[in-house]
Amino acid sequence: MIVFAICVSTYTTGFSLPGLAAQLAEIAVFVPLILFGLSRIGAYGLRKVQNNEDAYFVLMLGMMAVAGVLADYINLPGIVGAFLAGLAVNSAVQEKPAKEKLEFMGNSLFIPIFLVVTGFLIDPIAFARSIADHFALAASVVGALIIGKGVAAAIAARAFNYTRAAMMTVWSLTLPQLAATLAATLVGFDTLNSAGQRLIDETVLDVVFVLILVTATIGPIMTQRYAPLMLASSRSTERDKAA
Repeated sequence: MIVFAICVSTYTTGFSLPGLAAQLAEIAVFVPLILFGLSRIGAYGLRKVQNNEDAYFVLMLGMMAVAGVLADYINLPGIVGAFLAGLAVNSAVQEKPAKEKLEFMGNSLFIPIFLVVTGFLIDPIAFARSIADHFALAASVVGALIIGKGVAAAIAARAFNYTRAAMMTVWSLTLPQLAATLAATLVGFDTLNSAGQRLIDETVLDVVFVLILVTATIGPIMTQRYAPLMLASSRSTERDKAA
């Protein structure tokens, strides 16, 4: 997210060493400020209103709003502020009923609205034509991600002596690309330089949609297949040790 934020800012304003240095300095201050400063201040404030659920919920939303405003102030995409705010809020809130309500609102309202609005950006006919014309690009992006995740899972399995079922489960769980991928892509699509050119054009946007569709389909199918095998293998190992 931080690298993405720097890329967006550089593309929008143009590259310059002083500008890049200033951006890095702002990020170096912003990230700890949100992760540690806002988290601790928020935790203190939340403890003061922990018996007032309405105030607790409003304060959580206020923490996220502050992070978003600060991110915008230093020319970072709002998604970066939201991401860091989520980490800060999660650290400050712990397990409270208001957190469950916030998660409910996100899962049942905000995320569906985001996906529906994103769907309105797609012209099905133009989408199909674009993928047909750039099939090699789409296949390369999807293939690179699947292979890359598989290689990473194999390295982890070898390093930690995982079973094959565990390795396949890790692979399947890391495959789906949706929330952050889609949000970052849309930010890139809406980012224009001084000449009015997009950071990510329609072709790449369509390829990302294909990536999301394929990985969000394959991942759960693989998890359903290999997760039970991993659990069964784990139980068998525990029984052998007990014996």
